[in-house]
Amino acid sequence: MSARPVILLLSGSLRMGSTNEAVLRTAQVVAPSTMARAVIYDGLAELPHFNPDDDTDPLPLSVTRLRAAIERAAGILICTPEYAGTLPGSFKNLLDWTVGGTEICAKPVAWVNAAAPGRGGGAEATLRAVLGYTGADIVESACVKIPVDRGTVDEDGLISDPEVCRQLAEVLRLLVASGERASVADWAGLLAGGHVASCPASWGRVLAAAAEHDREGPREAGFEVFVAQREVVPAS
Repeated sequence: MSARPVILLLSGSLRMGSTNEAVLRTAQVVAPSTMARAVIYDGLAELPHFNPDDDTDPLPLSVTRLRAAIERAAGILICTPEYAGTLPGSFKNLLDWTVGGTEICAKPVAWVNAAAPGRGGGAEATLRAVLGYTGADIVESACVKIPVDRGTVDEDGLISDPEVCRQLAEVLRLLVASGERASVADWAGLLAGGHVASCPASWGRVLAAAAEHDREGPREAGFEVFVAQREVVPAS
């Protein structure tokens, strides 16, 4: 049996017990129903302030670990709050550290806006702009608004609302399917061989469309809530 694809979960919040964290913890629990394994990145607070002078080898260890986690992932799911009309500075800092690498290039990425209705648009707009610079492949169908009521977060930090769980499972399925289609292109090999000078997000979609007729669609799986061991990418 082939290994399950890994979806890397990135929270834009450093606040303990945030709804953004609850969304991603819940996504991790429902991930097995989507034939995926979800891993939470837990090193946001350890990243140094971005400085272009430091974006050279040897990279800071925390940056190396971030980029390695991105490279191993089949896709990325982000859940971030909005602060002062845009992304929190700490999360923008994380994204800045991805620009100089190629790990996120053509990587399927999506986000969940867990803010109250009508809020969070500034963070989404900034996220879209920055991801465009990195060459990430934004999976539009998996970018969703799922307002989370704090009252639905239980003592374990998980969302108890079955409809939210169902929506998160669907987001993960879409990311997994996109990653499977995009995997036919060996981007690392192309970049190492100097065959591409840049990596626009649209290239991933073009190759995926060209190869789709040779691939089976994503495997169907009935929705269940799994009690899964929580896994994180350590900061150190």
